[in-house]
Amino acid sequence: MTTNEILPRWDNTTEYPSFTSKEWTADIDAVKAAITKITANMKNFAPQLTNPQEPLPPHALEGMQETLFISSEAMLLLYNLSSYASFEFSLDSKNVEAEKMYSYLYKDMFSQFEIAMTPLNLFLSKTSDENFAQFFKAEKIKDYSFHYSRSRMKKDHLLSEKEEEIMSTLRKDGHTSWGNLYSSISSSARVKINHPSYPEPTSIAVAFGNTQGSDEALRKASWEGIQNTWKEHQQTAAAIVNALAGWRHDVNNLRSTPTKKLDFLDEPLHSNRIKAETLQAMIDACSDYRPKIQAAAKTMAKYYGKKQLDPWDLVAPAPIKSETGLTFKESFKQVKDAFTHMDPTFGEFAQMMLDKNWIDMSIRPNKRNGAYCGGFSKSRSPRVFMTFSGSSQNTSTLAHELGHAYHNWVMRDMTKISTMYTMSLAETASIFAEQTLFDYQISTAKSKDEVLDVYWSIAEGAVSLLLNIPTRFEYEKNFYEKRKAGYVNPDELTGLMNDAYTKWYGDSLSQPDPMFWATKLHFSMSGLSFYNFPYTFGYLFSLSLYARKDEWGKDFSAKYTAILRDTGMMTAEDLVQKHLGEDITDKKFWMKALDTVAVKLEEFNKL
Repeated sequence: MTTNEILPRWDNTTEYPSFTSKEWTADIDAVKAAITKITANMKNFAPQLTNPQEPLPPHALEGMQETLFISSEAMLLLYNLSSYASFEFSLDSKNVEAEKMYSYLYKDMFSQFEIAMTPLNLFLSKTSDENFAQFFKAEKIKDYSFHYSRSRMKKDHLLSEKEEEIMSTLRKDGHTSWGNLYSSISSSARVKINHPSYPEPTSIAVAFGNTQGSDEALRKASWEGIQNTWKEHQQTAAAIVNALAGWRHDVNNLRSTPTKKLDFLDEPLHSNRIKAETLQAMIDACSDYRPKIQAAAKTMAKYYGKKQLDPWDLVAPAPIKSETGLTFKESFKQVKDAFTHMDPTFGEFAQMMLDKNWIDMSIRPNKRNGAYCGGFSKSRSPRVFMTFSGSSQNTSTLAHELGHAYHNWVMRDMTKISTMYTMSLAETASIFAEQTLFDYQISTAKSKDEVLDVYWSIAEGAVSLLLNIPTRFEYEKNFYEKRKAGYVNPDELTGLMNDAYTKWYGDSLSQPDPMFWATKLHFSMSGLSFYNFPYTFGYLFSLSLYARKDEWGKDFSAKYTAILRDTGMMTAEDLVQKHLGEDITDKKFWMKALDTVAVKLEEFNKL
């Protein structure tokens, strides 16, 4: 990357020119009006809502159907507003107005909306099958049927209307605030890097970017700096994860029945629309493959002249002589060309994302760490966010996030509710895009170093998704078990993390990443827990799809798009059965996908 290269920046003014614009104010007012209308309707239909088993009279049926439609329109606006506030805050953690609006939306607007909808949501969860079927005959809300049928699976664990409202109210200043606190710390904290290049402290985002660079001394210094920074905040970080886990345990205990005690994995499994048998089959398959993945990590270490990888090497580039850094233009061209080779419309999509300023790669002092894909629900336009440093990892990350964006793009003509796929399927298109890039890079490589660079990314990805992700799952599962007995202090959290690293990495890593429980955002997210196993699921499922591209030939693009479009309206088991004719509760499915990884890693080991 050249120091004077102009990196692409978002233009979000197409949605809202500012927080004081008439467009912003109009949407805020529209949501408020919808909440008022929904609340009034709930009072009007109170007799029917409180007697869910009774047949619905026509006037009540039509009024309640209209209320659900009003709520769908309001939710679309809420998602749009929150995306804008979140995007602006991601770009600049010192943007006070963005932080204020983001907090207002989640603490007040979403909470008010949730409280207003509680009576109808409870009714649809508890009503008779006859009422339910009749309710969703209305054309404009029929797409909600699948999602509410999923909610009905939890009807025995619902509390009273008043209790549900109380929980929604308490969540905004309790549960949700812990996640916001973590975001604030990670954005504003400064890292002291013991390296000549950094005489002054820098952001966590910049320090993490250094761990993806070719300078090992800088990688190590940056990794150690991040460790030290979070050690300074470890009491707060521990308070955050303990509060979030404690809240979830308390909620599960309240919702448990004498015949069914809710477990901390029940909600992640339900929200990901997968069965416990599916998760166990996948984890067991990965466990069986540990020696092969560890062997790849050891091969990576050999290239660095080591017997084992160090934790600051885990996202480092291949140690090749030609590693001088890419410009963004070069990086983007690789991705676009790879996409075009797979499917011309895929390449055109990538170019459109760039042309419309829907990609932000800029380097900013207060920019949030990490990479993600988001979007605006009104215009149905995706956005890609990351910080570009010129590493090979940046190129694969760009492909990954554009894959997410493409997934959203091919669903843009569908109703919003029918596009709400789960985390277990969210990684399908992103990892598919990475594999597309890797194969294209290998086929067009002009030197041995270029081939090694690609295989390095493949091996690094396998180590990450088949060792690191299971490590996260192992740690979080053990932490939630331990949290049942009481507060888990920083030393204990570090011990749990070290144990998980040792189990999955074995002797392929010189030492664990002791502060990973604090440095990793995913453990401190208030919206959901176990933000880990879906990555491995998506990785292996995506490889299963990718392996069929030659078999499906000219029909591949249509079949692939059809799968993506079904992800919001099916369980993972049903989706795979419908499109692939396979049973994912069977370990054999996952072993076949792992076999494709093993072939690539064998080629890597031979280089």
